[in-house]
Amino acid sequence: PGGYSTSAPTIDDCDDTPVTGTPINPGVTEILGNGIDDDCNAATPDGALDVEDDFDLDNLLISPNPFSSILNIKLPLNYNNSEFNIKIFDLNGRLVFSKQYSSINGTINVTNLNRLEQAPYLLKIINKETGKSVVKRLIKY
Repeated sequence: PGGYSTSAPTIDDCDDTPVTGTPINPGVTEILGNGIDDDCNAATPDGALDVEDDFDLDNLLISPNPFSSILNIKLPLNYNNSEFNIKIFDLNGRLVFSKQYSSINGTINVTNLNRLEQAPYLLKIINKETGKSVVKRLIKY
């Protein structure tokens, strides 16, 4: 397919730099936590989708939960005007929503979620400045 190298040593490789010694192509299984997109699919998470917090957001509030089409994420005020990537994954680990937001008055309003099916999801909030994240459980009704 287009974008893949056709010369050794990176035949069928979608990422020619850096050379890792391990093939990187759509036929490879993603290795969790190695920081490499092994399977050439950015939607496949590189880490486990657990609910362990990587940064301290004791006062984080997500409402409503269960939700229909809108989520309100209330952050501690020290995150006011901070940039965040908001990602929603289904329980199979597939990325179903991804968008960048700035918090305004410590709040992020995520809209246009009505296209998601009724199901449980995992919400990952990633601070763009630090790269740290938190994962929370959600229910779509």
